[in-house]
Amino acid sequence: MNNELTRAYIIDLYNNPLNYGKLKDFDFSKKGENPLCGDSITIYIKIKKDKIENISFEAQGCIISNVSASILTKEVKGMTLKDFKENFKFESVKEKLLLDLSFSREKCARLSFDILVSLLKDNII
Repeated sequence: MNNELTRAYIIDLYNNPLNYGKLKDFDFSKKGENPLCGDSITIYIKIKKDKIENISFEAQGCIISNVSASILTKEVKGMTLKDFKENFKFESVKEKLLLDLSFSREKCARLSFDILVSLLKDNII
């Protein structure tokens, strides 16, 4: 994908995030922050029959952390907990970002994934 299309894709996801907002009926939530840049994300999750029935997020921060959270929630919604634990990796989100990330920007992109993994470890898996 060329730079102009990648930029348009990222800006569109930032302006029209998927699964944004607090779920009305969530089972668990967890907030995480990146103290280096000030990004803050809260993940809300609804589990039913060992499946991620619904997931959403609220965020304050850079475009990369917000877009990554949007991509993450889209990718894992409907996934079984077993499949997430055994097969889902941050690289799945990173690939869909379509950007080359510096070390510090990868931390921004990784924030929502790390929060979700921690939330599931604390409460379910």
